[in-house]
Amino acid sequence: MQYGDFAAWQQESASEQAWAPDIAYWTKQLSGVPAEIGLAADRPRPRVKSYRRVVGAVRIMPALVTRLRELGRTEGATLFMVLAAVFKVLLAG
Repeated sequence: MQYGDFAAWQQESASEQAWAPDIAYWTKQLSGVPAEIGLAADRPRPRVKSYRRVVGAVRIMPALVTRLRELGRTEGATLFMVLAAVFKVLLAG
């Protein structure tokens, strides 16, 4: 089955009532989220590109990785999801 076929089947088989619990859940989860977070992408680009970038690496101690994995297991999330949430918190601060 191709993705387009799956998407068409899903759209045909789902009524608004079937999606209502999902929509209610995400509406609640996303309530109060700011419309903009003020990143550079929210502003006009400079006229002249500089191509300057800042690259950094972060090393996470193995003990912390273990604790983050345990947190993920407890919350039903992958390590990636936990780190993405941490990144979101950092951006919001």
